[in-house]
Amino acid sequence: MRSTDLIWPLGSRQHQRGVTLIEILVTLTVMAILLAVAVPGVQALMLSNRLRNLGNDFTMAVQRSRSEAMSQNQCVVLCMSSTTASAAPFCQNSGTNWAIGWVAYRLPTCDVADQPTTTATATTAAPELLFSQPAPAGTLRLNVSPTIRSIVFTPRGINSLSSAGRFNLQDTAATSAQNTRYGRSICLDKVGRTRNITLAATC
Repeated sequence: MRSTDLIWPLGSRQHQRGVTLIEILVTLTVMAILLAVAVPGVQALMLSNRLRNLGNDFTMAVQRSRSEAMSQNQCVVLCMSSTTASAAPFCQNSGTNWAIGWVAYRLPTCDVADQPTTTATATTAAPELLFSQPAPAGTLRLNVSPTIRSIVFTPRGINSLSSAGRFNLQDTAATSAQNTRYGRSICLDKVGRTRNITLAATC
């Protein structure tokens, strides 16, 4: 092969063709369709994960409180608390939404009336504090029925509930259909066992 054969003939190079307006519009249309299909699915997945994470955190708190009571051979109270960020958090005596946060204390007297519900009693009980859980960010709710603001576990692992407690996981920012589909309930019996069910199921 001669060296001159490697030289492109003058004018034989093709000019690169640019993207046309129609091609850009088609691409944008396809992207819009894909986003319209994908976004609801992503939102649903995020909602499901948020609800599941809160439910797991609460279930672990119940199990840990029961375990602490049995291992330390004394009563432990798990209660709602919106003051978990303070040095001496205390139990709430109003409301039904456990998503505001919760705390667990040793309760040597085993009397629910002795749980810390004010700043003064919380300061006294601070050395008995076992753990706390702050409220999650967002609009999640963990409403309980019947009204239960504290649960006392005895050294045998039995709790103070007179009947099974039902804690409903929902998101106030979600639609009714989304909450029906992704919302869950946590049932807590007197033995301290928990189980997850749908909102429509019975504990």
